[in-house]
Order: sequence, then C-alpha cells, then structure tokens
Amino acid sequence: MKVIDIIASILIVLAGLSWGLIGLADTNIVEALFGAGTTATKVTYILFFLAAVWHAVQWRQMHKRWGVK
Repeated sequence: MKVIDIIASILIVLAGLSWGLIGLADTNIVEALFGAGTTATKVTYILFFLAAVWHAVQWRQMHKRWGVK
C-alpha cells in the first residue's frame, strides 16, 4: 500500500502545481502537454481525482502505515 500512497501523493502534488499555474499564469500545463479535451488530458484529470479520493478515504490508515502521529 505504501507504493499506492506515494503515487497518490505525487499525483496530488502535480494536480496542485497544475492548478497553481492556472491561477497564477493562466497556463494549463496538462492541456499544453496533451491538448484540450483529449483522452490523455481526461485520464490525467481522472488520476488526479482518484489520488485525492484515495488520500481522503485512506487518511488514517496512511498515517498508521507511515508511523505518523
């Protein structure tokens, strides 16, 4: 499960950076990389969403797995 935790954390960081660029520079890096409305863009956004859901649902278990108090 720690591997999934790490992947989810990385995706959440990437999502945050993506939204930060949209807010600060009006630049959507995901759409710049894959194109607006493409399957790759949609999959990327779905992965960002699933990572956030994973963190929300697994919050306590993740802290136990990682030994965080």
